[in-house]
Amino acid sequence: MKKLLVLLVLMAGAYSHATDLEKLGEEIYQLEQQNKSLDESIFERQKILDKLYEKRTVQSETTELDYVLNKLQDRLDYGNNTLEEEVRIIETMDTLLEISIEERQEVIDRFFKENKRK
Repeated sequence: MKKLLVLLVLMAGAYSHATDLEKLGEEIYQLEQQNKSLDESIFERQKILDKLYEKRTVQSETTELDYVLNKLQDRLDYGNNTLEEEVRIIETMDTLLEISIEERQEVIDRFFKENKRK
C-alpha cells in the first residue's frame, strides 16, 4: 500500500511536471508567433520606408535638375550671351537630360560650385 501511495505521488508529480511543460511549450509557441508577427511588421515598415526614401531622393534630384535647367533657360532668355555661350548652354541642357543620374548629379554639383564663386 505504501508503495502504491508513493507511486501515486510520483505519478501526480510527473503529471504536474508534464502539464507545466505543456503550458511552457504553449507559451513559447505563442511568443514565437508574436515574434514572427513583429518581424513581418518590421520588414513591411522597412520596405515602406525604403520606398519613401527612394521617392524623396528622386524628387530631390528632379528639383535640383529643374532648378539648374531653369537657371540655364534664364541665361538663354536674358539674351546677353554670345553665340558660343548659347551653344554651350543648350548643349549643357541637352546633356543633363540625357546622362545617367550619377553623372547628372556631378554636373549639378559642379553647376552649384561654379555659381557659388560668381
